[in-house]
Order: sequence, then C-alpha cells, then structure tokens
Amino acid sequence: MLEQLRKHAGDKAALWALGLQAGTALLGFVLAGGQVFGGLSPFGLALVMGLDRTLVPAAGLGALVGSLVRLTPVDALRCTGALAAALGGRLLVPQKRWAGMAAGAGCLLMVQLILILCGLGSLPEACIALGEAALSAGLGALLLRRESGAALLAIGMMLAASLQRFALGPVQPGLALAGTAGLALAFRGRVQEAALAAAALGGAAAAASPAYSGGALGVCIGALAAACLAPGERAGGGALYLLGAVLATATAPTPQAAAGCAATAAVSEAAFFCLPRAWMLALPGARPLGQSSRAALVGVSGRLNAVADALADVADTVEEVSHRLPKKGETFNFVADYVAGQLCRSCAGRETCWIAGYDRTMEGLFDLKKPLEATGRVSVEQLPGQLAGCLHPMELCGCAGQGYAVLCGRRETRLRGQALRSALTEQYSAVAGALARMAEELSQGGTEDPVRARRLAGLFANLGLEPLECRVQLDPLGRLNAQVTVNRTAFSPEEREQLRDEVQRLCRSPLALPQVAHWRTVTTLTFAEQSYYTPVFGLAQRPAQEKFSGDAAQQFCDGFGRAHMLLCDGMGTGGLAAVDGAMAANLTARLVRTGFAGETAARLVNVALNLKSEEESGAALDLLTLDLYTGQARLYKAGAAPTLLYQGGKPRWLGEDGLPVGILGQVRGRELRFGLAAGDLAVLFSDGALADGPEWAAQQLGLCAAAGNTPQEMADILADGAVRRALPGRRRDDVTVAVLRLDKTP
Repeated sequence: MLEQLRKHAGDKAALWALGLQAGTALLGFVLAGGQVFGGLSPFGLALVMGLDRTLVPAAGLGALVGSLVRLTPVDALRCTGALAAALGGRLLVPQKRWAGMAAGAGCLLMVQLILILCGLGSLPEACIALGEAALSAGLGALLLRRESGAALLAIGMMLAASLQRFALGPVQPGLALAGTAGLALAFRGRVQEAALAAAALGGAAAAASPAYSGGALGVCIGALAAACLAPGERAGGGALYLLGAVLATATAPTPQAAAGCAATAAVSEAAFFCLPRAWMLALPGARPLGQSSRAALVGVSGRLNAVADALADVADTVEEVSHRLPKKGETFNFVADYVAGQLCRSCAGRETCWIAGYDRTMEGLFDLKKPLEATGRVSVEQLPGQLAGCLHPMELCGCAGQGYAVLCGRRETRLRGQALRSALTEQYSAVAGALARMAEELSQGGTEDPVRARRLAGLFANLGLEPLECRVQLDPLGRLNAQVTVNRTAFSPEEREQLRDEVQRLCRSPLALPQVAHWRTVTTLTFAEQSYYTPVFGLAQRPAQEKFSGDAAQQFCDGFGRAHMLLCDGMGTGGLAAVDGAMAANLTARLVRTGFAGETAARLVNVALNLKSEEESGAALDLLTLDLYTGQARLYKAGAAPTLLYQGGKPRWLGEDGLPVGILGQVRGRELRFGLAAGDLAVLFSDGALADGPEWAAQQLGLCAAAGNTPQEMADILADGAVRRALPGRRRDDVTVAVLRLDKTP
C-alpha cells in the first residue's frame, strides 16, 4: 500500500513537472512575438535571462519558435542569436546571474552591428536593437527578484503587451488582463498593489497599442477607485471600475477605439465575476514581519511604557497634592466666623462683643461645640455665660445650628471627594500597570505568518463568513496562535470541532478547540497550538438559601494556552451578597480574558465595588491562572479561604491573611507561584466549605483521588460533606468547591 502511494505521488510530481515545462514553452512562444513602442521585441529574451534555470531550456525553445514564426526575418535572425547566447550563458555559468544578460544583450548588439556592416541594417534598426537589449535586461532583472513579487509583475507586463497582438475583434486582451488583475487586487483592498498592477499592465498594453492609452488610464482609475472605496465587494468594485471604462470610452480618439475600450471593460468585468473568491483571497500582498515591522513594534512598546509611566505619575501627583493642600473651613472656627458674618455684622452690640469682648465671645462660641456635636442644634438655655449679654439669643442659637450644618456638609463633601479621588488614582495606577505588562509582552514580539493567514481567511470566506480580521502569529517560543474576527455568529460544539480540523490541516499544526468570544456585533475565534496539558474542571455550589448564593465561580480557558479558575465569595448570604459575588466574578473574568493580570484585575474590581453603592460591599477573591504549556501556576488571593493542592499523593494548603476586595481603598492581596504536573489537583473553597476546618477536606480529597473520581465528582463530594459538617447552632453559609485536575494532552 505504501509503495503504491509513493508511486502515485511520484507520477503526480512527474506530470506536474511536465505540465510546467510545457506551460513555460507556450509562454515563451507567446512572449516572443510581443512588440512595444512600434517594433521592440524584448520579451522572449527577457524570459530566458531571468527565469528559473530549470525552466530556461523550455522557455528558450518556445521563444525561438515564436521568433522564427512571428517576427520578420531580420528581427528573427537578431533575436535567435541573442536567445542562443543567453541560453548558453545561463546554462554554462549558472553561478553568475548576470552571465545570461550580458551574453544575450551583447549578442543582440553584435548581430545588429554585423548586419549594418554587411549593408543589411540601418541606424534606426540599431536604435531598435539597443532598446531591445536595455528592455530585456531590465525585465530579466525583475524576473530574478522572485521573493518580492517583482517577477510576477514583470510576467504580467510582458503578457499584457504580447496579448495585444491577439485582438479578438474590438476586445484588447492585454487591457482585459490588466483590468482583471486590478479588480482582483482591489477586491483584497490592496490599494498600492492594485494601483501598481493596473498602471504597469495597462501601460504595457498601451505601449503595444498606443491607440488604447485612454483605455489604460481608465483601467488605472477604475482599479484604484474600487480598491479605495469598495474593498471586498464584487458589485461595488465592478461599478466603480465601469466609471473608469466610461472615462476611457470618452477619451478614445476613434469610434473603433471607443468600442474596443467598452468591449474590453465588459470582458474584464466578466472575468472578475467568474474568478473564485478563494483565488482572489490567496493573492499576495502582505509581507512577513521584517526588521522595520519589528522596530515599529519596539517603538509601540516604548510608547505604551511612556503612557504607563505618565498615568502612574498622574496618580502619584494627584494623591500627593491632595494630602498637602490645606483643608479650609473644616474646623469649628468656621462656625464662629459664620455667626459673626451672618448675625453679628448687622447687630448694634457688635463693637461690645467683638472689639471690647472678643476673647470672651470666642470662648462662649467654642463652648457651643459640645451641644452642637451631640444634637446638631443648641437652645437658649444652653448658651454659656460669656454670651449672656447677646441682644438676639434666639437668632444666635439658630445661626450657630446653621453654621454647624454647613460645616458638617463640607466635611462630608471632602470625604466623598477623597473617596472618588482615591478611586480615580487607583484606576490610573491599575491601568498603568496593565499597559506596562502589555508593553512588555509586545516588546517580546512574535512573528506574523501571512501565508497561513491568507489560507485561514480563504477558509472562512468559502464558508460564507468573510473575516473582518485574520491574524496568524508565532510567539518567541514558536507556538502558533491564530485569531479570526467575523460578524457575530454562534458556533455549536460540532462546528467548533470541524473548524479546528480544517484549520489544523491548513496551518499544518496541532490545535486545540477554538475559544469563541462575542463582543457586541462581532465574534472572535482564537485557535491556539495544542498545549502539553489539558485542564479538567469540576464545580459544585450549595447555596445557604434556595434562591440566592453569594458565591460566584467561573472556569475557562482563554485561547492563549492558559486555564483560569475563579471564585468570588460575597460577604454574607442572600441577595446583596449574590450581587457582590456575581459582580466581582464577572468583572474579573472579563478583565482576565482581555489580558489583565490577577492583581490589576483585583484593583479595578475593588474600585467598582467601592463605588457601587453607599452600602459596604465586599467579596473574597480567588484566581488561579495556569500555563498549559509549562504547568506554571499563579494564585492570587484577597481575603479568600485557603487553597488545597494535591501533588504526588500529598496535600498542601496555600493561604495568606488578607481582606476582601471592596472593603478598603486599596486591595490587600498577594500572588503565589508554584508548578503543577500531570495528575495534580488544585481546589478552591469558599468560606462556608471550610467552616468545620480544613483537615477533613484534605483527607476526603485524598480518598477521592485514590478512588479515581472525576473532578466533578470530587467537587460534589466535598460540597456535600461541607454541608453535612456545618456547625450546629451557627448560621449557614454558601458552599462552593471548584476543582481542577491537570492531565496530559492525549
């Protein structure tokens, strides 16, 4: 069977090689008869000068036959000698690329010189030979630059000019080829490539048939308009291309040329609409990530670092300045000033109280501090002896109460402003940290793979899901990651598996199931290279009340080779605790999915809980992040119950003292790092699950591991055990157990 497959593969390769040689010979035959500028025939010689050495004999044979059949005897003699010399230079001196060019161009000029000396040539023919030598050498040099796409452009130019000699009635094949190529590149949105191809191919066709220069201008205008205004649209691009055709028809010098431009535009449109979408999506245009792109990434990373530093400086400056500014109008002196300004300013006895008896009046007003702080008001009977001579005792009591109320309002406003300022500076600091981390990841960089990206885009386009964005990247360790963004679409598990299989085949790399993320009107699918480990999750929740649970947990993979397990325990039980726990879990999960680290996510969630309402809000936070390629884990804890690890048959508890998020202005949490191997377990508990202590949980987990229970079975057993062991006489708490087991990927 294997031998048959090898033989079949060998026969297929031989057939392909034979077809390639035949196609090259046909190309040489067609190009040999092409002429530009009224009599120059450089294309056959250029093909022999610049084509790959394995194809040179076939190209030379086709060009030789084409020259003898389609050129005049004098031109055929000159071109035949040049072709033989170029072919000999390419085959005899394969190491030197310029050998074929020098031999061909030199022989062409030498033959023309001999013809002139023999009386068979003239000076105009010598100029033609010189032009042919220059053009053939230039086009041959373009053909040698195969890695940049210049060779494809050169072949297109030569074909566009040569096909003009095969006019089919009013239709000009060269201009039709230029228009089809421009429209195909315009469909990809490649503005520069579409403009260059249309200009080069249209110019070559016009050089072969000067009467159709207006048609070449129309091709350029139509292709450029389609690329700029209607990328990815067949109908829109075709309509804009017709505008260029109308312009070409209007500028045609003769009615025959106008009819030819119109007919040629119609053929271009028909060929464009007949091209398969996959072929157009496979057209070149994007270039691999080079040194300039790498430098641009480094520059972007530096700017992100600068923005992060600036945001951190803003936060530090605001906090420092706010502490140094004097707090005006927040001492009891404000009440005395208020009474003096509102009541005593218009009183007839102000000179007696505030000039002759200033110290006595101030002492009496400060004696009002205690009753005002106790009840917020003062009565006439509470006036001290220093104020017994006041002419308006009732008004004095009311004015003092009003002044104290204003003082309390100022203090409350300052406290609220301080809380908001602290929240703002904490947000600045957290975002600055996130930007610095993203800048670090960006500086490490990766390598874009445009070839695989084009394959992937073609796959989704064939499925009717035109990708809005498609990227394939290799990280510094060579691991593949692909992201495709399409219009919002739901994918079933079966469809995700089928997509994974197709993308694996196209990218030639083992991939995990794609992660699907919906963002408003778009959906992003992330394909990551198959990791060394696979997480197996288990989750069990037992609410203290039937309707609400203050615990919220999420377990997911983010599509970048990382697994996450999150548990948020809202303080208390019931509806309010459920709101805090769910809010903290959802915000944290969303931030983690977008690349935020555990500490940064906790700081932002802390701000959100602080500003949620006037009532105190808090939630204990447990976040386990695991690298599925290396087994390295990071555990961030803020006021959460201890975490249990089970490695090599031995339990290990991880726990740090701390406060839940949302309690203070700043988070009091800590990150722990450790490694996991295949078969290891990690278990997150809420407070209610360990109300009777942690020892029984470690013993029960060991029994479950020995019995071979699945993570889901372990979670259910531990949660049910916690409910049974709840201490009698104490208020029940919500119970949540989240289990992760690390397995080797099969």
